[in-house]
Amino acid sequence: MKQTQESAALSYALRKLAYADITVTRLKNILIAQKFSNAEIENTINYLTGQGYISDEKFAEHYINRCLHTTKKGPNAILADLYKKGIPKEISRKLVQELYTPEEEKIVMNKLIAALKDKKNKQKIIVSLMRRGFRISSIKEFVNQIQHR
Repeated sequence: MKQTQESAALSYALRKLAYADITVTRLKNILIAQKFSNAEIENTINYLTGQGYISDEKFAEHYINRCLHTTKKGPNAILADLYKKGIPKEISRKLVQELYTPEEEKIVMNKLIAALKDKKNKQKIIVSLMRRGFRISSIKEFVNQIQHR
């Protein structure tokens, strides 16, 4: 009976993973909601992690790359999103530092500024960039560059 219940948890988890990448935390919550035991959940998570089917690091890396190419979010906003998704802080910080380079940050800020109607209002630029999760040091440097053009 125990083997059947564990394979039921594994089968359920695999069906969820077939649709999308899922964090370890999210998968645990899904399995808890389905009323699987803690032992079944831990065994399932350990198996899937060992086989490379789930990885918080891979999930975070894909998420950051997707944000860089499809959204106009700053590094702080991406970090907040990753924390909400259950990615450990050390993994999130490390990957954001590696993947969200200062050059990438400038590219995204330029896109945001181009979309603003009032490109000359320094305060509106700063507030807009802060709302999008950019670092204040990067914003100040960027705004100074814009003013000296």
